[in-house]
This record gives sequence, C-alpha cells and structure tokens, in this order.
Amino acid sequence: MVVVGWLLYVYFRYRFVRQDELVQVLATAADANLPLIPAIRAYVRDRPAEGQWGWWDVTLLFAFPPAYWLMHQRHTFDSRAADIADALEDGQSLHEALRSVPGAAPIDVTVAASVGEATGRLSECLRRSDRERLTGVWLEIIPRLAYPLALLFFVVGIASFFMAQIMPRIERIFIDFKQPLPDMTVHLNTAWSRASNWWIVVAGAFAAIIGILSLLITSPTIRWHFPFVGRLYRWEVQGLILRMLGALVGAGRPVPESLGRLADAADFPP
Repeated sequence: MVVVGWLLYVYFRYRFVRQDELVQVLATAADANLPLIPAIRAYVRDRPAEGQWGWWDVTLLFAFPPAYWLMHQRHTFDSRAADIADALEDGQSLHEALRSVPGAAPIDVTVAASVGEATGRLSECLRRSDRERLTGVWLEIIPRLAYPLALLFFVVGIASFFMAQIMPRIERIFIDFKQPLPDMTVHLNTAWSRASNWWIVVAGAFAAIIGILSLLITSPTIRWHFPFVGRLYRWEVQGLILRMLGALVGAGRPVPESLGRLADAADFPP
C-alpha cells in the first residue's frame, strides 16, 4: 500500500508539473507574439532523453506493476504535446487542440485558451487559469492527510497480530499459574471481541469509503454536491469563471455576451 500510494503521488505530481510546463510554454510564446507550433515542437525536442536511466524504468515495471503508469505517462506526454502541434497545423484552434488531446492540459486551461482566443489576450487568460492555487495545494496536503491514516493502519495490523498470536499464549500462561489477567488486558480482550463481531460492518464501511472516493474523482456532479468537498470544488470553478469573466469584460465584451460564452463552454462541469 505504501509503494502504490507513493507511485500514485509521483504519477499525479509528474502530470501536474508537465501540464504546467506546457502552459508556461504557450503563455510565453503568446507573450512574445511567437507562433505556437514551433514553440511546442522546440519544447518537445529539448526534453531530456532516456539516457542511462532506462534500466530504472524496467526495474520499476517488473518490481511494481503500478509503475507502468509513471513510465507510460512520461513517454506519452511528449507525444501528447506533439499531437497538439499537429492539431494546430491542421487548422484547429488552441482550445480545440487541447480538448482533442486528453490529459495534455486541465479543464481550466482549455477554458482559458478559449476565452483568450476570443478576446485576443491568450497569454493573460492562460496565466489567469492559476492552476497552482488548488491543484498544487491538494498534492501537498494529501500525503500529510495520508500519514495518520497509514499510521492507524499499521497500529491496527500490529494489534491484530498481537491479539491473534500473542494474547492466547499470555492467557494460557496466566491460566497455568492460576492468576487472573490484569484489568487492562481483560478490557482489551472484551473490546477486541466486540470489534471482531462487527468485522463485516467495518469491511462494508471501508468499501463504501473507496466507492465514495472513486465517485468524487470521476463525477463532477457528485463532487459539486458532496459536503465539504463540494464547497472547495465550487470555489475552484467559481473562481475560474470569475477570472475568465474579468478577462472578457476587460477586453470590452458586453457582460451578457461574456456570460453566454462561458455558459456555452463545453469544458465546465454540467
């Protein structure tokens, strides 16, 4: 569990950093009034090559199968960036190219590209997407939240081993010497027996938690209405809408037209 959790964190952190790199390349090229296609291709061409560390990928792949995600992500992001350049060459706009290549950029950047192209302020809108504000914070908070959970898991594991393997021998020793068990040990035995009778409930609760987390990750609608998480998610989406509305109004677009453009954006959650 520790290894898989670490690999998942590395996977999402790596994807976040690569997406942020691409956004910075696009924003810098737009700032300098340079064409986007050569800038993207130069970015892909200048990425570090495989070099002498290829054996590390192979070791991870065979030792820990989830490492395939990390390896696959690293090798495919360059191709995704190249696919964006190809889509631009085919005549697609930037937001259409970003939408056609899944995983190349988050939703807020795609929306920012759409608004930036409509207003002629592509660089400003890309920088206003401000992805570091929430996504990066979650990537820093989640490992700290996972630590007490992992600690609880190990404590329960040690307690389970103690109660299943050590406690019966202690009880036999006390019985052989015809001595009563200490009160604390008796209370521990009683509590463990009661908890053992509810193991189905505990397993069901654990499965329910996993299911809820899966739904929160995959469904924007559930994420919007879920307590606490919904409030954070609404803040993120509302902040993005207000920043893009500010860009549209700042470019001289009427408020009704600006709101209509944002309402018709296919990238916002329903």
